[in-house]
Amino acid sequence: MLSYRPLNVDKNEIRVLELSKPTPCISGEHSLFQCSLKYVSLDDYTEEYANFLELRQHDESAAWPLPVWATTPPSCGHSHEDLTQTPPSQPLATGSTRTPVDQRMSSLGSTYCRYMWGDFAALSYEWGGSDRTGEILVDNHKVAVTRNLEAALQHISTWWLQETNHISLWIDALCINQQDIVERNHQVKRMASIYSGAISVLLWTGPAIQNEAETCRLLRQIHQIQENRESIRKSISELTKYDNITAWLGISELTRRSYWKRLWVIQEFCLAGRNALVCFGTTRVSLFDFFGAVALLGSGFKRVAGPLIEAFKGEAEDMLSCVGNLYSGIDNIYPLMSIHDTRLTKGSLPDLAKLLRAGGRAEQTDSRDKIYGLLGLVNPEIRSLILPDYGKACSDVYRDFVTAVIQTTGKLDIIYQRPRNLRHGSQLPSWVPDWSIKADICNPIDFPREIDSDELVPRVFGDFRSALNTNHVFCIGKDPNELLCRGFRA
Repeated sequence: MLSYRPLNVDKNEIRVLELSKPTPCISGEHSLFQCSLKYVSLDDYTEEYANFLELRQHDESAAWPLPVWATTPPSCGHSHEDLTQTPPSQPLATGSTRTPVDQRMSSLGSTYCRYMWGDFAALSYEWGGSDRTGEILVDNHKVAVTRNLEAALQHISTWWLQETNHISLWIDALCINQQDIVERNHQVKRMASIYSGAISVLLWTGPAIQNEAETCRLLRQIHQIQENRESIRKSISELTKYDNITAWLGISELTRRSYWKRLWVIQEFCLAGRNALVCFGTTRVSLFDFFGAVALLGSGFKRVAGPLIEAFKGEAEDMLSCVGNLYSGIDNIYPLMSIHDTRLTKGSLPDLAKLLRAGGRAEQTDSRDKIYGLLGLVNPEIRSLILPDYGKACSDVYRDFVTAVIQTTGKLDIIYQRPRNLRHGSQLPSWVPDWSIKADICNPIDFPREIDSDELVPRVFGDFRSALNTNHVFCIGKDPNELLCRGFRA
């Protein structure tokens, strides 16, 4: 049985997994994925990286140091200006199936590592239920894991060891002692720093899709069209020239995978930097290529759908189904793209209403994660008032979150965000939204259904000012379930 020792908080320790080369399997036996567990300090910088961070402190606009470090490692010849500019990605060679991100990752040798012990990437994946029917070897101990995690490790390891050096993996199910509630509560609050601090985030969406190579090529072509900022009419003309229907079916399948509906995904890949990779089977594509393609297809979908179906007259039925599925998938991904874009391009946290909207549509096993799974993207002042505690009742978690929001913002807007839970026996106070109700089945007060083209997810906080500019006057009663407000007769 695998045993854990406590993490040293004073040393800023985390656990990471060091992947092992697969061993040949004995005839008739299943070869298990193998790795070892290491305890490492996130304060154990190399001298070069420590100097790099010190130089970066003088540039307040440099919000994302990792892409710069991964492409331009510090050396004696670097000036301050060199270190604060992100070098442009190199174009792909003709016929190349690897992205600039892949090329960067494969060059991450010991020279690029930020820590004395190496570096780490984080895995984002769908737990896939509580059934642990998979099995791997950790420090020569058999450990039960979900089938999806076992598949992710088996597939990723086929290229990880060949293309990276000195880079370990952080995986929540294995690097956090899930049986220790105290540690689990503490580590949940660290998730934001872990995913934003990883040299890369691997987004495991599931097994291989049909015609992977053509699908990746089409994704990159669509992204390139989007980057060229051509008119939508010219873009559609370019898209219909790509007549490989299996590639379109591949994109359709990829966008509709259940991975994108998982709640924890919102935080995990929205905190990822420019080196994030979308992984499926043994293939991967840059998150920027994927999002760029989805952005173009989604922005003019009604105008794209017709010409695409027309271009595939001989396979109209397959293409019609593909277009319908693609629309459904893009509808799931668009809110996530908006949050990721806000975080990465503006260096700011997403609007709270937008974040809760995305979380309301997502799926999770534990309803408390409707709050805990989004904490890394919440205003630090609000976050500081929330201590993850899986021993709490869900109703208390929701109430404490609403209390923290109204005390921090001085506004009551949040109590209008979701409908009340009027089911018999509900433990929620009437003023606390019930986030356990999926957003898609909420009444119209939840969010407007029409989405403006200039704003992927409409803002709600601050839209209603029935009391004009008067301040809310309220306090929490002696009973934490009581919200006392003062108003005026209208």
